[in-house]
Amino acid sequence: MYKIVLLFFIIFSILFVSCNAKTEQYSWPDKPSMTQYFCGDNKTNDDITLDIAITNEYDLSELQTYFENCKMNEIEPLRQAGNSLSFNDVNQNYPVEVLRSGGYSVYKVKQGGYYYVFWIQPFSDDLSEAIGSPLVYFSSYLPDLKSLSEFDSLEIGKSTAKDVLQIDPSSELSFNRSTGVYSYTILENDTVLEIKYKHNGELTRYEDLIIEKIECIPRESAPSRYCTILAKDLPSEGDKGTACVNPFKK
Repeated sequence: MYKIVLLFFIIFSILFVSCNAKTEQYSWPDKPSMTQYFCGDNKTNDDITLDIAITNEYDLSELQTYFENCKMNEIEPLRQAGNSLSFNDVNQNYPVEVLRSGGYSVYKVKQGGYYYVFWIQPFSDDLSEAIGSPLVYFSSYLPDLKSLSEFDSLEIGKSTAKDVLQIDPSSELSFNRSTGVYSYTILENDTVLEIKYKHNGELTRYEDLIIEKIECIPRESAPSRYCTILAKDLPSEGDKGTACVNPFKK
């Protein structure tokens, strides 16, 4: 039952930022239409760069400890049940200086790179209206962008989600696609590594998710929150004109 509830919660969640500005509709592959909000305040304006907008920086271990186990993108057996963070809670402890129209915030890390927090809006029981403060959907630390060669050790039918997370702890696990469970890693050259998993019905550990398919796809078309990050907000913009060659494709 918790899987069904979580599925509906994510599918009908919307990207959020707190402002009263114009809205625009857009769609992602395998996702319903979502509402995107554009803010006028200079700290949330997409035109302002991170080096100007961000005035504070934080220790990586401090951010990771605070946001650990607050991954609403994962089902409960893989995270602590009921452990969620609201926008208000986060803003009190780590003031939000950057709030992009794609529904994410950015923090500068003392050790280098950026820490990203992606938001979702909770809904009432009948899913007719948004209620309460937005929640942390997913967070990740990107000191740099991964290269495809770093995943050469993965084997289809043998390697698991645990192996993927050991290579890239910032991989986004997604349980909201009707075709299965996927993970997404943002790569160089403005691409994303999409990995599909199979399982035997039990999902209590990352090892239960066995790799079924690996594919390299353009970031702009990836059904991942990573596709919402502005290119200028990434550790490195990479080479937009180069598509990655997929060594896993049969």
